[in-house]
Amino acid sequence: MKEIWIAAIIIQVSAAQNINILGALEVSQESLQSDLTSRFTDQEQFELLSFQRSESKQLSGRMCSTIEGTPGNYILLDMSWGGWIRGREVSTSMGLSYTRIQTANHPYVNAVNDYLTKNSATEAIFIFTKKEDLDQCMYYIIMYSDLRVTGAWMDSIDSINKIRDMKPRPSTVVIFGNKDEILKIIQEVGSRDLMQKDSHFILVFTDFVSESVVTSDLLSYIYNVQSTTLFLLQETTCCKILNRVSGCTCSTGITKPFLASAGEVVVKTYKQISASGQAVAKAWNCPSKVQDEKVYTAFKNTLKQNTEAAGLTFYTDAYMGSVISPPINFDVKKANDGQLMQIGKWNKQMMFQPSPEFMVENATRFFKVGFVLGKPWAWIEKADPAKQTDPNYIDKKEKNKGLTGYTLDLLAELSKSMKFDYEVVVATGNAYGSRNSKGEWDGIMGDLINGRIDISLGKTNK
Repeated sequence: MKEIWIAAIIIQVSAAQNINILGALEVSQESLQSDLTSRFTDQEQFELLSFQRSESKQLSGRMCSTIEGTPGNYILLDMSWGGWIRGREVSTSMGLSYTRIQTANHPYVNAVNDYLTKNSATEAIFIFTKKEDLDQCMYYIIMYSDLRVTGAWMDSIDSINKIRDMKPRPSTVVIFGNKDEILKIIQEVGSRDLMQKDSHFILVFTDFVSESVVTSDLLSYIYNVQSTTLFLLQETTCCKILNRVSGCTCSTGITKPFLASAGEVVVKTYKQISASGQAVAKAWNCPSKVQDEKVYTAFKNTLKQNTEAAGLTFYTDAYMGSVISPPINFDVKKANDGQLMQIGKWNKQMMFQPSPEFMVENATRFFKVGFVLGKPWAWIEKADPAKQTDPNYIDKKEKNKGLTGYTLDLLAELSKSMKFDYEVVVATGNAYGSRNSKGEWDGIMGDLINGRIDISLGKTNK
């Protein structure tokens, strides 16, 4: 189980009244607390309490004991990856203002999920550098996505090998990371025979990289695949976080400036609510409702205004909780003969918006289909009659390698109705196969077991 922390951030508003922010974050992201409070003044105090995710009930008890009977204004600041469900429920029952700050990689996953959904994809392989990145991703997938995702990470070669050995394997491969991480993953994937004719590669960059660097340093490592799509961060992402119009530089990434700005927005918002007299210090009696819902509504509305004024993204999640997120803006481009073609843009508000000249194409599955040659099921139409069932005379330049027959006609109809592409493969030894004393199969059965083909078509006996 992952650990998270609950942090009590006590912010002095006046001599008579404090604002106390209780914040929950993952233990592996402990360093984020300094980024969040980097714009706080010397008067503001920071207190940190740790606990394990499996101890959510005990955590809510700690939260209650912290505020029980204490006059003051409190807000729960949730920085955990998928949202702290029990914390949100307790804060809602008390009238305690609740806000999430997005520290996970969910905006990047959200962008890809939206793109794949619009392309009617149903499954994909997601590859990260670290398992922690995959863990973050899966909180989003489980809660918000219908995709069937198989995950792998570079720190575990075993996980890459398991992807390689899948039968059949999803044709869409999504790689997340900065430029150097993506390059390393691409090289590893290529060395393990994961680049196939049916593969659709999607590269999601978490740093700012130029098109020239992509075309010169990365695309040459991707070969023999159906398509390569790139999600490139726009410069406006950095400018929005820095609240500038142009000339923006986020060379060390967006996490530090984003959290600094988000922390500043939360503090500013509650100061405004307190100054207006809407938030009055009361003695809390957890979990009984103490604060009027009007205070929460006023806080949420003001938080939205301040978040957007700071250039950050504000939205309400599926549980009606307020979320402050990095203002991720992507250019979505497709590689074509070493050049990049703009096919759309993505941000949280508009989601994937295709370019006017680009038509979204539904992603289709691709299968290698095995055959045993024999009339009238599958045979070589243009070969001499005596050679029409001899695999040595197939013509790779012809459609379906020159094969015709009842099973080829059936495959064509299945392809149309079920919307998939295919490649015909003649079975090893042009035989259905038999099992040896070790339990190993040859022929078309061995091809299926070993992953050389995905499905097979052939005659059946009564």
